[in-house]
Amino acid sequence: MSILSFFTGESKPSGVFAGKVVAFTGTLQSGNRKMQRSEAQRIVQTLGGDIVLGEGGGGRIRNANLLVLGTQAGSRTKSQKMASATEQNVQTITAEQFFQMIG
Repeated sequence: MSILSFFTGESKPSGVFAGKVVAFTGTLQSGNRKMQRSEAQRIVQTLGGDIVLGEGGGGRIRNANLLVLGTQAGSRTKSQKMASATEQNVQTITAEQFFQMIG
């Protein structure tokens, strides 16, 4: 426990997403498993991570260091976010990998 957390009562985040700022693109689906983005965001926060809110259009993934790639029919947003992730050296994982991480 750090001195700051001792005085503020805050503890250091722990969990599989601790220290990660996560953005999502597309629909989170792998096989028969499907999840709403809001539920995935809540799980990330529960497991120690932060989420990118207000991503807006144009494939922006401001401040993220992890991008979860879902499926997206008929949109270029996914490819724009992937390009942005590559440009910014943001780690990308698939929806299937996300589901494995959360169990």
